[in-house]
Amino acid sequence: MNSYAKPLNLFLGILESNTILQTEKIMIQLDWSQKYRPRIIDDVILPTTIKASLERLVRQQGGLSMLFWGRPGSGKTTVAQLIHPDHTLCIDCAHADAQDRILSLERLCMQYATESTRHLVLLDEADHLSKESQLSFRSFVERFSTSTDFVITANNPNHLSEGIRSRCLPVHFDRSEEHTSELQSRLHLV
Repeated sequence: MNSYAKPLNLFLGILESNTILQTEKIMIQLDWSQKYRPRIIDDVILPTTIKASLERLVRQQGGLSMLFWGRPGSGKTTVAQLIHPDHTLCIDCAHADAQDRILSLERLCMQYATESTRHLVLLDEADHLSKESQLSFRSFVERFSTSTDFVITANNPNHLSEGIRSRCLPVHFDRSEEHTSELQSRLHLV
């Protein structure tokens, strides 16, 4: 019986590794939301006026602080990540470590100020932040907005302090019937 144990274990190991490999391949194929995620702002389904304004703002040379607000799934986070795709620090404010990450922003923003490349700090789902975290972030926006761009996303902007809202250009992400039909026609291509 011992003579069969080694080949059986080897076979089970190969089977297991192939199963893991196959599962990974299937997951890559099934994650269509990542596969078909827009790669540039022009690919996002937005009202023409908002899209044109965002593209104009992206071409500016710094000083960008915006609040993207609207329903979940309306494209806020995707658009924010497309502003500086290679130089974006995203903090998910719904996670428990968000406050610690915000407190460590000062060092990063000071580093960004010395670089010639524009960086973007994205606070995703910022309406989950505590009042203390919002106060800390507000001071970063005031101190580093000339060298670092800031985008805050929120489903409900009323949960944000007036100090944060007053320092950011609000952009409302909303879907109209026109955009729903455009979305449906684009889904047919998938």
